[in-house]
Amino acid sequence: MSTDHAYHFTEDQRPNVAGAPYLPPHTLGRRVAYVIVALLMSLSGTFGNSLITENLAQLAGGYSAYSAEMVWLTGVFVGVGACSNLFVIKGRQQFGLPLMLFGALGLYALAAAADVLFANLTTAILSRAANGLATSTAVASSVYYLMSALPQSKRILAVATPIACVQLAQPLARLVPVDFLIADGNTTLRLLVLLIPVLQIVILALNPLPPTYRIKTFEWVDLITGVFVACGAVMLGCGLATASTYWWNDAPFVGELMLGAVLTIGAALLVEACRKRPEIDIGWLSNRHICTFMGIALLERVSLAVQTSSVPGLFALRSLNNDQYHALFGWVSVAMLAGIVIMLATLNPRSLLYQMVAALGCIAMGALLACFSNGSVRPQDLIVSQCLIGFGATLFVGPALLYSVSQVLKQGPQVLVPTVLIFAATQNLGSVIGSALLNSVQYATQRYAISGYANRLSATDPRIDPSALSTLSSQVSRQASVIGYLNSFRLVLVIALAATLVVLAAAAYSSYSNRHPKRKPT
Repeated sequence: MSTDHAYHFTEDQRPNVAGAPYLPPHTLGRRVAYVIVALLMSLSGTFGNSLITENLAQLAGGYSAYSAEMVWLTGVFVGVGACSNLFVIKGRQQFGLPLMLFGALGLYALAAAADVLFANLTTAILSRAANGLATSTAVASSVYYLMSALPQSKRILAVATPIACVQLAQPLARLVPVDFLIADGNTTLRLLVLLIPVLQIVILALNPLPPTYRIKTFEWVDLITGVFVACGAVMLGCGLATASTYWWNDAPFVGELMLGAVLTIGAALLVEACRKRPEIDIGWLSNRHICTFMGIALLERVSLAVQTSSVPGLFALRSLNNDQYHALFGWVSVAMLAGIVIMLATLNPRSLLYQMVAALGCIAMGALLACFSNGSVRPQDLIVSQCLIGFGATLFVGPALLYSVSQVLKQGPQVLVPTVLIFAATQNLGSVIGSALLNSVQYATQRYAISGYANRLSATDPRIDPSALSTLSSQVSRQASVIGYLNSFRLVLVIALAATLVVLAAAAYSSYSNRHPKRKPT
């Protein structure tokens, strides 16, 4: 690949936003290379974290930690990932994309190397935090590489593709054998996690983007806002990640984390409300259109959490682990890829709402089919339902993000930072909110079902053989767990249907407004 001085730029190739690369014409070979780099960066950005979060219980021994303690890794990654765009976007504009990109990946590589050397829970947490920061820059670089590779008429796809591809990491991670990851006290896993940022750095160095222009964007008040938001996001992520494991009102630190998140994020909003040039436009974020569609994006991400919590939990009742449902998540990966392809083939600014309706409909149908499961369910029994959910998830994110961006273009570039920040937060926090919600519903309804069974059964009941009481209790507990998981599927169905109705209403209102525009007063 050529270096920056080989490019010759004209004014019409200048990017609209500082921090983005110039957009000169490229050779076919370079375009192909850029597309490959973009796909690799978006897929690998969260792959290392998915390897960990999908196998927390099995990896606990290698970190000399309890299974419950491993959920802190998820909380830290999600929290840092949710707030990192607050720094990354302005950082790119002031310091340039290469410095931010290589800096974040270098930090991630150093943290992963420390985890290889010291191999304890603390270094694992630091590695997850660095991964959360690097993921934001990796996804942004994917967007810029695709923008450089695609013709101007197709650059709308550059925004949607990386966001959709990121979700493929979760099912792909489940295809990696557990024994391979936990070999020699998780050494294989740590080396694989270290290899990812190192390869990313090499690939980016061999395929540089054109340079960009830079502007001064940071103000000293940004530091105050950034510290408050970062602390709040990490506390919120950790609070949600640990809540359903330690239980909401059993562990005092869960409430303390949630309270701390509310106070620090509230303090950040208070600081921004007093600024002449706020980094986070509170008025924009309170716009009903943005609130509605960010809420729907959050609900969609919550629905996808069924594949990381409810489905594996249901299989665990039959003593199954990742290695025994590779086929299921192999098909889910194919369905997600199909969703990406169809989303890209049909993406149209005039039909974004209808694409979102179709995607949410697929998620609802998948959840409905899963509701007919039972305690004897096998991985092959859930292929159709989980493929529908995976397909709908990747079909949804592109139109949802582009709708938000289209609203940004109406208001001007000053609201780009808060919009991207909130959308990224919904996708990051949505996963941990979904797991906390579904796990909590499962546990609560399980306990309720056990209580109901206990009221009907008694050791003094003449119909019960005392020698079989232990076996009967075990069966009752197992059946109650199945009821809990089926209720979590029903909750996902309700969420998806509710989101579908909201989008349908928005689409109807938009259609009516276009046909009957308001007359401006003369």
